[in-house]
Amino acid sequence: MAKKPKLGQNFLVDDDACLRIAEALGDASARTVVEIGPGHGAITHLLAKRAARLHCIEFDPGLARELEFRFRNEQHVTVHFADILTTDLATMLDGAESLDVVGNLPYYITSEILLRLFAAAREGIVARAVVMMQREVAERIAAAPGASEYGALSALTQMHARVTNLFTLPPSAFSPPP
Repeated sequence: MAKKPKLGQNFLVDDDACLRIAEALGDASARTVVEIGPGHGAITHLLAKRAARLHCIEFDPGLARELEFRFRNEQHVTVHFADILTTDLATMLDGAESLDVVGNLPYYITSEILLRLFAAAREGIVARAVVMMQREVAERIAAAPGASEYGALSALTQMHARVTNLFTLPPSAFSPPP
């Protein structure tokens, strides 16, 4: 299933890591979950079993079609061929009080996605997020004041979220390896 990557994609292929990410979200049985960049659905199939409602936002049209076909019989799963940077998350509430977000964030737009999630959290749209990002970015946003990695993104993130580094994955957990 290792398709030639487009848009800087590195697909998660480690089953244990997928399970750990889904479990980090906690009990989603009564929650609406939004998955950013589901790719081939490595985490999606786990979330579909756990979430009351699942919205998948996929920018790659080929991958969006693949996911639509794969989850065509799952009425609570909706695949959106869309850009997370222009998607109105409030439209996905479906009567829910708030959303949970999961995603493997592309390096080149990680900061922009985080800023959108913080804005949505301030509005009460996003309650929690479990996101995977490049290790250097994760270290930067989790850095303590005074540390060499600490900067504007660290301060902004820590103003809006409780940052917890759950685990680090090796390059072999992805296809192609980053």
